[in-house]
Amino acid sequence: MPRAVNLLSPYKFISQDTLHGGHEYNGFRDRKCADYWRERSCGIACAQMLLYAKHGHIIPAGRLIEDGVAIGAYRKGVGWTHSGLAALLTKQGVPAIARLLLAEDLMYHLVLGGAAILSVTPTLGVKQQPPKLPSARGGHLILCHGFCVPLNPEEPCTPLSELLISDPDHDFPDRLEGTLTSFDLVARAWSGRCIAISPMRNYINQNGN
Repeated sequence: MPRAVNLLSPYKFISQDTLHGGHEYNGFRDRKCADYWRERSCGIACAQMLLYAKHGHIIPAGRLIEDGVAIGAYRKGVGWTHSGLAALLTKQGVPAIARLLLAEDLMYHLVLGGAAILSVTPTLGVKQQPPKLPSARGGHLILCHGFCVPLNPEEPCTPLSELLISDPDHDFPDRLEGTLTSFDLVARAWSGRCIAISPMRNYINQNGN
């Protein structure tokens, strides 16, 4: 019987739906502004989840977007850059770096206690066939923060079988809050590009500071 290992504690799922709860709650000056960012905030939602694990409270999306735009992390017509989001997270106290990884490297990173924001084909290719070339994939960001391991330590461990992901896409509600998803499904939609998050035990104390 497998069990999920969640590498973020405390953890809170946050959707990219910047209209949920109202624009003021999400840190925007008006509804129009919140609506503009609603389809452009998957990376920001992933950052919010990581920052909640670090600080124990939600940093509003609007505030993070302002900070990210100020440091050039968002490019019109392109979106949020991986290096820009990594810089934004690092600035907020969560060390991160933009990386290109192999599947085995990703699992090793997770086993060591890290997490990753993965660049994937929207809906993980369930609603549309992902491109065959990894370099052609992308367009959406999800948070990968755990994996599946067997309960019985004597059983052979096959950690590549399932990953624990949180997908902030509000249009795909059945795969949101910390869902175990087959590694193959994630891998076929993943570009290989990611934002690697350092293991939080290396820089977080019991008070979350």
